This record gives sequence, C-alpha cells and structure tokens, in this order.
Amino acid sequence: MNQRIVEMFVIQAAEQAEQTGRFLSNEERLRYSGRACTFCGALLTPPRSWGERYCDRCPPHEAKLVRIEFHYCQGWNCDTYDAGSGSPLSVRLRFTDSQRLYLLAKRGRALVGRRAKETFYHGVGKGSGTVSLTLTDVQYRALLCACSKCEAKNTTN
Repeated sequence: MNQRIVEMFVIQAAEQAEQTGRFLSNEERLRYSGRACTFCGALLTPPRSWGERYCDRCPPHEAKLVRIEFHYCQGWNCDTYDAGSGSPLSVRLRFTDSQRLYLLAKRGRALVGRRAKETFYHGVGKGSGTVSLTLTDVQYRALLCACSKCEAKNTTN
C-alpha cells in the first residue's frame, strides 16, 4: 500500500513539474515524503508517515516567526519584526558582507525552497529585501540576548 502511495506522489509531482516547469529539490522530496524534519532537515527514523513532519528536537509549537528587512548602506542593515503581529522587535543587526546575511537566513530556515532562494538572492542583488525566519525558542532567545549585549557595549563606549 505504501509503495502505491509513493508511486502516486511521484506521478503527481511529475505532472505538476511538467505543467509549472518546476521540479522538487531533494530536500523538498525528503520533507514531503516524511523522511526529513520540516524544520531542521534531519532525517527521521522509521516508521514514517506521509507528509511534512517534525523531529523530536523541533516541535512545531516552539517555532518563532521573525521577518527581517535588510538593505545595503555601507553594510547590511537589518530590522527585525514579529511576523505574526508585524510589530518591530528591539533587534537591529548590521553585517559587513552578504555572506553573514546568507548564514542568518540559512540558519533561520528561510532558504528552504528554490523560490525562497531566488527571492533572497534577488534582494541581495538589488540592495534591499525581506526574509522570513523560522526560529526555535533557543535561537529566538539568542537573537534577542545577542543584540542586547551589543547595545550594552555600544552604550558603555
């Protein structure tokens, strides 16, 4: 029965790819088939159910959504907002090169699909853009704490 479901999914994906001209990446295939965690990408142990799933380390209720607007002005300036309410967070980031911005987006699971990557690279190329991060509770607290330490250093100097 499971083999039949997999075959149906492959046929549907092939038909959709022919219509849209877009094929699934290996990472997307693993996520949709239930073999990889939707959040962190870690491989899941059997028994697996069909569809997107989370591993034990990444429960979905701990995910924090953060929107970052970035623009280039003598470095990459980033303003952070709560993705749900749109209210600004007290976090302002500044990077000297786009590689750091890329690492932030990658660690925040913002570059999951091809379309997200293309949008990110287009924003970097044009000098401004927006990226939505999906952070764990630990990552979210680290983001807030790291920036408060930076602000404390800036006020003492």
